[in-house]
Amino acid sequence: MDYRLNARSLLVTALALAFGGAQAALPPSASVLDQVYPEKRHSVVGTVTKPLPSPISAEVANPEMARKRVIHQAIDETCRIEDFAAARGDALVTLVKSKSVACVNQLYTATGRTAHDALAETQMVNIAAELKKQAQSYDGTNSSQIQQIVAFMRAGYYVQWYNRDDVGEYGPALKAATRAALDTLFANPATRQVTEENGGLLSEAITLIDSAAENARYLPIALDLLKRSDDSYYKLWSMRNAVNNVFTVLFRGHQNDDFVEAVRNDPTIIEALSNFYRQRFYLRGTDSQFMLVNAVNEAGRFMKYTERKSQAQTFLRTVLSENEMVGLGAPMWLGAATMVDAYDSANCSYYGTCNFRETLKTKVLSNRYECSPSLKILAQDMTVDQFKQSCALIGAEEKLFHYGMFASADPQSSKPVPNDKNTALEVVVFDDYSNYSNYAGVLFGIATNNGGMYLEGNPADPNNQARFIAHEASWNRPKFQVWNLEHEYIHYLDGRYNMEGDFTKTISANTVWWVEGVGEYYSHQNEYPEAIVEARKKTYLLSVILSNVYGMGDYANRAYRWGYLAVRFMFERHRDDVEKALAFTRTGDYAGYTKLMNAIGTRYDAEFTQWLDMVNPGGEFAGGKPSGGGGSGNCPTRLDALGDGCTRVVNGPNNAYYYVNVPAGTKQLNINTRGGTGNADLYVQDSKKGWPTESSYLAKSTQAGNEENVVINAPVPGYYHLLIRPNSTYAGLSLTATFNNSDDIYSESNCPANSQALADRCLRPKLSGSNAYFWVFAPKGAKRITLRTEGGMDSDVALYVKTSSWPTQTDYQFKSQAGTLVLDNMQGGDRYFHILLQGKAPYKDVNLKARVE
Repeated sequence: MDYRLNARSLLVTALALAFGGAQAALPPSASVLDQVYPEKRHSVVGTVTKPLPSPISAEVANPEMARKRVIHQAIDETCRIEDFAAARGDALVTLVKSKSVACVNQLYTATGRTAHDALAETQMVNIAAELKKQAQSYDGTNSSQIQQIVAFMRAGYYVQWYNRDDVGEYGPALKAATRAALDTLFANPATRQVTEENGGLLSEAITLIDSAAENARYLPIALDLLKRSDDSYYKLWSMRNAVNNVFTVLFRGHQNDDFVEAVRNDPTIIEALSNFYRQRFYLRGTDSQFMLVNAVNEAGRFMKYTERKSQAQTFLRTVLSENEMVGLGAPMWLGAATMVDAYDSANCSYYGTCNFRETLKTKVLSNRYECSPSLKILAQDMTVDQFKQSCALIGAEEKLFHYGMFASADPQSSKPVPNDKNTALEVVVFDDYSNYSNYAGVLFGIATNNGGMYLEGNPADPNNQARFIAHEASWNRPKFQVWNLEHEYIHYLDGRYNMEGDFTKTISANTVWWVEGVGEYYSHQNEYPEAIVEARKKTYLLSVILSNVYGMGDYANRAYRWGYLAVRFMFERHRDDVEKALAFTRTGDYAGYTKLMNAIGTRYDAEFTQWLDMVNPGGEFAGGKPSGGGGSGNCPTRLDALGDGCTRVVNGPNNAYYYVNVPAGTKQLNINTRGGTGNADLYVQDSKKGWPTESSYLAKSTQAGNEENVVINAPVPGYYHLLIRPNSTYAGLSLTATFNNSDDIYSESNCPANSQALADRCLRPKLSGSNAYFWVFAPKGAKRITLRTEGGMDSDVALYVKTSSWPTQTDYQFKSQAGTLVLDNMQGGDRYFHILLQGKAPYKDVNLKARVE
């Protein structure tokens, strides 16, 4: 599943100390489950400058390991946060202990009356008393469900910080109860056990120190954990997490007056961090290196205090001498250099860090490619074909956006908003998430706990450079993909053509539902299974989503999935209101926009709730067809794609690029152009060889006029790229593709865009590995689903299926026999089936087929 999470709230954390000093208020940390899949988060911001790095979490440092840890953690279907709001006293304690930690973590989404009733101070004091009781007899395991109790308290502090008016104030009673509970817990010797289970509790308890703003009181506890940790800790994920959370206590402690008073005259803290770095230096280059980086950063942060500056200076200079700017130990070098730049830049020559950003950029981002005068790519490591592929993808997205918004696929015919000088976009691509994490923050002043960030800057400044900073989706290799490229490019187009003003102005009104929702809508189109799952839950009313803001609770869900649902609903059902809203935002009349949205209010809530039962994958993409047009026949939703019997009108006058996906079993591919004016030629190329040119092609037709025809007999299944090249100025020609197929074809062209999704007659070919996860949607009225595995030399695989969550080899509802699994109990359909493809040993070249009837 694709967990797109709250990058913005974490960015606020990273920026707060840079701009606000020691008193800047930072929100409590979110649920640990909200830190998984960091490379899939994305964010859009205005202008940022030099944020000081916050501690790197284990989930951010090791996204693949984090993914494996949570992929099977499904929330109990009976989990309702309203139940916590209804319970009191012992009943609340019993309820919390009866639920999983994942269920309790759903409290992070609580708002309004539910947040108050569940998490008011009386509720928290009650739970804190239970924590003290359980802490007395804690034995290093979760047999008493003590982790659920701590999870509840963390959720309370988090929700109260964001929704103080809903929850109410937390006062001396809760402070006293929390201190009593934590005092008792940390006095228990069982918290010193080095086990996975104790690590789970200890991780949460250390974070609870910060949630409760008790950083100063428990600083000795935190430092003791840091000092006593050794190899046995780092071999266990949860114990390593617990040690790493000490850095959060230090980082965020600077916002508290009592912490500042305690540390500014205390040399033992930098000593502890320096000793940790020296004694654990062997972690450099391992997947635990991020802890060394955190130690360097937190030591450097103490340079803000005159009393500690010289001590930190000596340590940072040593770190810089022992590591390389690019290469071995680069994250430590860059962390130290960043702290020098923040707190001691006048003495950069002492450290050897003067102008280090310019040097770094030259070394790391050495490859440039110009897609067009308005689009350039700066990359760490991309081939010419990969540059071309990315340019083509962006070009197709640009056509789709302009046709959907302005009824013309020609960007030149669309009018930018007033005072927008962002005529060109620079896309920066790092080689993978690790390199993005290492370098993007230092070079461009952004937080990197996300999967990419669009920086609009000041669009009225002619010297401004709009920039999308991204990384390759290395987990999809050998397939090349720039992660979130389409979503972030929509941010650029939306800002230039729909939203007048800089980012601060555009979010001065409640536009977040649109800003993030439209990015999701155009990048996913009608294939967004995670959003469809959310739709069936009916968690939110449309009026609630239309009031989305950055930093709200349940951010990822509300901003991305529910933002998508809101935008899709408005396009499909109320396009006239979309156009009215855009008329205001395009002129910068955000007061008029707000008046319109207030007038809409709850008008569509009932209709939206009904629509949530009906929305499904597939169907016409309303965002790409403003007047129901864009192609005739069997055309895909993308404006640059052809299908069997699809005709596109090509208006010229420049090169035009299209593609067609040919399914297995096709006997003949026929591509022709007809009509229009002028003279254009047709070139076709196998996608494996890139895009066709005048000198590189598989087939071509270059007759006089626009009557061109290319026939490919027995085409190899897969993608073919097409080029319409002007011999002289042309306009209005028709481009058509037809197949001569066998009767029952399974093909990748029948599969959804998401690589984990299956559909009717979908083929996922040549699968290799140890296991893989998929899902398939059964629409209303579906009779059966048939799944089949074929091929794979010496491969013994099985399919496991479950409806409510991800299956395992021991927890499933259905299992294949002899490579086939027939699901014929659809229970009316309108549900997802979760699929595990598991090999007894690593498998190779297995084909997975799906039939939905």
